Amino acid sequence: MNYVTGMHRNQSFITTLDSNVDNDSWARIVDLFVDALDLKKLGFVDELKDEGRPPYSAADLLKYYTRTK
Repeated sequence: MNYVTGMHRNQSFITTLDSNVDNDSWARIVDLFVDALDLKKLGFVDELKDEGRPPYSAADLLKYYTRTK
C-alpha cells in the first residue's frame, strides 16, 4: 500500500510574512500610517461580546481594505 509521505525535515524552512514584503513596498507605508492613526477618535470601535468569535482589529481591517481597493 502506498502512503503519502512528507518532505524531509531538513528541507523545510521557517519564514515570516514580514520577510516576504519588500523593504520599499507601499504596504509598509500603509502599515505605519494606520498604526499612527487614532482610530477611536475617528469612530472605529472594537466591540467585544460574550458570545461568538472575537472581532478582527479595526486597524487590521483598515489595512486590508486599503490593500484591496
